[in-house]
Amino acid sequence: MQRTYNRRDILRRGAALFGGLTLAAGLPLAALAESGPSSEPMRRWYALAPTREDGDSACRKHAANKLFADPIAADQNRAHPGCKCQIVIGGELPEHVWAGLFGDHRQVARTQVDRRWQWVAKTLT
Repeated sequence: MQRTYNRRDILRRGAALFGGLTLAAGLPLAALAESGPSSEPMRRWYALAPTREDGDSACRKHAANKLFADPIAADQNRAHPGCKCQIVIGGELPEHVWAGLFGDHRQVARTQVDRRWQWVAKTLT
């Protein structure tokens, strides 16, 4: 009988293999987690997510391109009056990238940026 594998099975087996090889090599998994750029502090950014009933074109374009420093800024800068988009955590950025977009986290210079702006696109790459 031939067994088929789905994506979840392959990822699970790959993770187990990687963990086993790491332990066999004598490297603690925590050492890998602390090395590289991932050791830099991360900062959250926020976004607006259109709901099913109110996913008009303005909301979709706004949600796809705007990044906000905090949820209050997201709420105050909606695509249009009456916008029902949900405020969500958009993701996390390394602290130096977040600072390049919004300024120092203790004194934010900009509360929102747009991915379509050339300097923002360069900062995010």
